[in-house]
Amino acid sequence: EEEQQQKQVVMKIPIEIANHLNRKGGRKKKNIETNTKTQLTVVEKNKSVVELTILAKHDDDDNEKRNNDDGEDDDEDDQNEEDVIEKKLEKRIRVVKIIISSMIRSYTENPDHFVQSKAGGTLEEQQKSRKKRMERLMSARKKRKKGFNDADNDMEQQHSSEKKRTRKFY
Repeated sequence: EEEQQQKQVVMKIPIEIANHLNRKGGRKKKNIETNTKTQLTVVEKNKSVVELTILAKHDDDDNEKRNNDDGEDDDEDDQNEEDVIEKKLEKRIRVVKIIISSMIRSYTENPDHFVQSKAGGTLEEQQKSRKKRMERLMSARKKRKKGFNDADNDMEQQHSSEKKRTRKFY
């Protein structure tokens, strides 16, 4: 049996990102593993930082065997093949590192996006979110009205020479 080639790298990441990877049945973690052909394991070190181990293995599926009719230069071909395998493993690990580092960058910019939301929230939180939503809607309406009012003011200045009739409501 040939020995299986593998490469392993350990990264330290915030625990919020580890939770983000494992959320919803570990869907994001599984997607990264399948797309990069690696295996991710999370080991908790303390309450704020965890270690993420990235393991890339060489599979037989990856091996493109060449049929050599002449038995010459087998050692050289084996060495080239090992180099190709090594480069593939490094490439897979580099892709995972890029994905995780972009998550870390996003986490440092917006840490509140990685906090797990509570199911439904309390009544106070629901009222706060409604209030924020209403404030956003009202500010958008005011902006729209302000734009219309500017146009209305221009029209009023043009028709200011005409006498306006005012209605009284009792």
